[in-house]
Order: sequence, then structure tokens, then C-alpha cells
Amino acid sequence: MGGPATAASAWVAANAGSGKTHVLAQRAIRLLLAGVPPARILCLTFTKAAAAHMANQVLNTLREWVRLDDGALDERLAALEALPKSDARRAAARRLFATAIETPGGLKVQTIHAFCDRVLHQFPFEAHVPAGFEVLEEAGGNELLNRVRGSVLLDAANEPASELGRAFATAVATASDKSLSEVFDEAVRARRNLRGLLEPGGLDRAKGEIVSALGLEARDTLGGIEKEIASGKYLPRGEWASVAAALQAMSGNARARGENLAEAAAAGGESAIDLYLSVFFTGEGKLRAESQFGSTALRAEHPALFQRLFNERERLPERGIDIPADTWFVGGYHDTCSDDVELYDVDALPGTHQADLNRIRESLDQARARNPSRRNERKPST
Repeated sequence: MGGPATAASAWVAANAGSGKTHVLAQRAIRLLLAGVPPARILCLTFTKAAAAHMANQVLNTLREWVRLDDGALDERLAALEALPKSDARRAAARRLFATAIETPGGLKVQTIHAFCDRVLHQFPFEAHVPAGFEVLEEAGGNELLNRVRGSVLLDAANEPASELGRAFATAVATASDKSLSEVFDEAVRARRNLRGLLEPGGLDRAKGEIVSALGLEARDTLGGIEKEIASGKYLPRGEWASVAAALQAMSGNARARGENLAEAAAAGGESAIDLYLSVFFTGEGKLRAESQFGSTALRAEHPALFQRLFNERERLPERGIDIPADTWFVGGYHDTCSDDVELYDVDALPGTHQADLNRIRESLDQARARNPSRRNERKPST
């Protein structure tokens, strides 16, 4: 950049290790050479380590200039800016180190958090924050959270009949100590998203949204849904055993479905429903294709029996979320440091789904284009 470029603001966005700190440090030095007072220059970065590295790079360069002879210093200045050599320029360059050191507060190279902290302390009234506040560091925050968590769990254990006690008992019954702790940690991290639950009627609204997303109604109960599944008009529970026997007398997939249905007929409670659903759904939750109930010849030989099975297969997804039988799930990896997205096993995708895959890729590209380019030590996610 030449002289006029120092008068413009600059923003550098690049991947880690690409030289952002060097570029910004060189720009700060050019501003100092142009006569900008050190107190008027503010360098912001994300981490304390990066801020320290940038400040050291600027000061080390200025310190080195003090000791260089005229020829060596001219070479360094020419590499920085293509300006004519002069005694005045060399003298100004050698004075910069002392100027930066003697500036009150030194060269201002800070993290964004430190800069915001300083602004808030200078203008607490305008920012609506308490004067003289202290920033809670991560270690102190974790200590307070652990203390509060212990207090909450103790209250729950001491009052098992309370709402808090019942909630804790439910959580303990469905999770191990480790997973329960992870759930607590995640809830704390996502507490901004959970605040709506604490508002009047917030929990009821959340329940309503979940019920609606699952295709249920507020009055539905687990027992009622199980009864509805087992009492279909096409294949009521009282006929499971007889239909299973008819299928078991056949071969291939028909016999396999008969064995599934026989297990459901012999079971009781919730397990019977799970076994019954396995007759019509695969382990991935997809509806079984007609071929998975028997060969074309068997279906033609027993049309009434198989039509009952197919009618029941169509009835079951009417409550809840229907995943079409031809659905394919594609896993992916999003590196939030580089913003690269990798989709897995796309070579196994049928040709009939290629257009859908292309649309997904276009949507991902559009989302990445809208995504802010700044990166702050983000971890890759899947």
C-alpha cells in the first residue's frame, strides 16, 4: 500500500496462519511513518495472544530500526513503502520506537473484548451498566455456576415432592451422571435460548410447538397413541396372531414379516407396539416397500391379506412425521474455521436424488456466502 492507502480504513479477513497479524502490523507501522500519533492508532484482534504478538511485532521492528545503518534502514523502508530516500525519513523512522514507548498507555493493541470493556467503564451511564463493574472471567464463572448447580441439586434432593424435585427425579431416571452433567452444561451455554421457557406460559408454548411438530394434539397421551396404533380397522390386535401365522406359512420376506408380527402378538405393553411397528417400518424409520412384504407372486396369490397389510402401512404414518420410503440421509462435516462443507457418501446416492443433492449444495453455498467471514477460534462441527 502506498501513502494514500494509509488514510483509509482496512479490514483483513483470512484463515488462521495466513499472515493477518503481519499485514496489520505493517499497516500500523506505515501509519506511524506517516506521522499519525500512536495514541490515535487502535489495533483490535480477537485473542490476547494475537494482540501481544502484533504489539511485539510492531515494537520489535521499530527497535530494530534504531540500530540499523542508513543503507540497511533504507532497504527496510523501501520494502515497506516505495517513497524517496531522505535523511528526514530515516530520522523519523529511528524516533518511532521512543515515541511509541513514551506514549501514555503505550501502543493500543487490544482484544475486542478489552476495548469494549474500556468503553463501558468510561461510559457506564450511557451503556446502562453499573459503574466500576468487573468482567467475570471464565474460571470465576465456572466456579459460580458449580456453586449454584450444587445448591439447586441440594434443594431438589431435600424436597423430592416439589416441582424441582420431580423434575430432577425425571432427569436422573433418564440419564447417567455424566450425560446429566453434560445436559446441565449445555443448558447453561444455551440459556439465552431457554429464557422464553421461564416467561409466563413459556413452557406451555414450547410443549405446543413440540406437539405440533410431531403431528400430535395436546390431549394425546402415550397410552392413547399406543391404543390407536393397536386398534386399527385394517389389522386390529386381536387378529395379529392369525395374520402372523398365515404369513409364517409363506417364504422369504412374507415369512420374515410374519415372524415380526408373531413377536408383537406375544409381547405386552410398549414393547408390543415397537415390535408391531417393525413390521411396517425399517430400523431407520422408513416405511417398508411392498417387496419387503412378499414376492409379486405371493401378493397376487393372497391379494386380500396383503391389501390389509398395505392399508395398515398407509394408516400408521397419518399420526406423526412421515418419512417417505425413498428418503436418503446424507451426513456432512462443517469446518467453521475455514467454512468448508464436506458431504459424506454422496457417491452412494441414487441418480434419482442427484437434483436434490445439487439444490442442497446450492443452498449451503448461499448460506456460506451470507455467513460473516470473521473467525474466532471456532471448533469444527458436524
